[in-house]
Amino acid sequence: MPYSYKRTFYKKFENFDDFKIRLKNVLNKESLQKFIFAGALDNVFALTRIQLLQNCDFNYIEHSQYLTNFRKKNLKIIMIN
Repeated sequence: MPYSYKRTFYKKFENFDDFKIRLKNVLNKESLQKFIFAGALDNVFALTRIQLLQNCDFNYIEHSQYLTNFRKKNLKIIMIN
């Protein structure tokens, strides 16, 4: 049986950064933006379309997973003040 016909199972995406890391060889920024505008990722992650579009860049995606918590803390501080 050829490799393409083998059935493989993958775990669910943990978050949007995990999604980008695992699909960085398949998607580019333009195609990801088209998915977001089409609403394909609306109920997949707990993010709005604006947040998805802000985070759709593939540059430094390996590090963005660790910077996400830092960005969220800064946004909370700004919103409180």
